[in-house]
Amino acid sequence: MLFLIFHGSKHAWKRLKWLTDIHEILGRQEVDLGYVRYKAKEFGMTHMLVQTVMLIDRLFLTDHMHRMGLRPSAVSEKLADMALVFINDADKGCDQLGDPMRPCFERYLYAWNHGFLRKIRLMASRFSPNPLDFEAVRFDDRFFFMYYFIRPFLILLRLLKAGKKANDQC
Repeated sequence: MLFLIFHGSKHAWKRLKWLTDIHEILGRQEVDLGYVRYKAKEFGMTHMLVQTVMLIDRLFLTDHMHRMGLRPSAVSEKLADMALVFINDADKGCDQLGDPMRPCFERYLYAWNHGFLRKIRLMASRFSPNPLDFEAVRFDDRFFFMYYFIRPFLILLRLLKAGKKANDQC
């Protein structure tokens, strides 16, 4: 269940089916809700658990928050509110460059990465080369460091291409 919560919340609950699955699991009597809370705390996922249960309570008109003894935090409330946009607009590829929802998704990810170190890792990952960069330009292994220098230019190029595609479709 925690894996489903982690996965769904990381992707801003773009698929309502993911929340439906967790809703069905929470409805079963054999689920030890205290243990779920304990493990979520142990893994640093309490804000994800609370966000998930808040969304389920809102969408399915249940009262799992009270039943599980959870209290909303500012972070979990913010995440739940932000995720509602993505649930309502699930067909969008908000993680794609040039998508109008991309900035909203980036803000969501920043809020989702709870804690200073996670936020730093997220920011650092934006500057790290990815497979698209390796396909765009090929360097010999000894020149791998060059990917860090050209990454901002490749991102800019992708944004310009995405903007041009959007204009061509209008």
